[in-house]
Amino acid sequence: RRGMLRSFASKDGISGDRFRVIYQDGNGTLWIGTDNGGLNRLEGETFTAIGPDNGLSNDSVRALAEDHEGSLWIGTFGGGLNRLKDDRYIFYNTRNGLPVDMIRAVFQDSRGDIWIGTIGGGLARLSAGRFTVFGAREGLASLRVWSIAETADGAIWFGTYGGGLHRLHQGKITVYSTRNGLANDIVRAILAARDGSVWVGTNGGGIDILHPDGRIVNYSHRNGLHDDFIYALAQDRDGSVWAGSYNGDLYRFTH
Repeated sequence: RRGMLRSFASKDGISGDRFRVIYQDGNGTLWIGTDNGGLNRLEGETFTAIGPDNGLSNDSVRALAEDHEGSLWIGTFGGGLNRLKDDRYIFYNTRNGLPVDMIRAVFQDSRGDIWIGTIGGGLARLSAGRFTVFGAREGLASLRVWSIAETADGAIWFGTYGGGLHRLHQGKITVYSTRNGLANDIVRAILAARDGSVWVGTNGGGIDILHPDGRIVNYSHRNGLHDDFIYALAQDRDGSVWAGSYNGDLYRFTH
């Protein structure tokens, strides 16, 4: 009921107690990835636990995304990437193209390609069944990729741990860091807003907003935030941008 709060624990059938990612697919099914209990599927009031015993490659789930065909892509920390479709798995790991098996972010772009942010292996793109890896040689300032987004021009933006924000467009990588206007080089979250701006949640620098005209505007404790560690960003149907912080604050930015 509206206004009611309910908690769920192992007694309700949910596995694990350290939750990393929550995702709702196109059918309304809720998926919950944990750090020690694999993946949970919630349909109605019933939880189904999915782990190594019934198909998953690893019980530490860090990233979830649904593609245009209805497949669920599951990024694990140590077991590579799992594609789940019609209760069948396809596995992607270092044996068939991934640079490392530790996955932090998964994203499908408007062309249908799957982008994978890894911890230690840079950025990977899966297109037509083949991987392309972007690392230091291609221009990455850090090989730990934590977040991925796409803007309307087809550019892929990705945030790294220690290397700032990157933009990949037409084969060229541009790096935004504290050297050219970013508040912090640890990027936890990215939002490609509908007005063309790119919102960047940082680990100690608050929120940077990159406007299409090149301006970078920062929000931090200096002008309204109570916590400069921003871990989540989302835009609602009304156009408001929501930001979640490490220390428990939730912010809403309205036009």
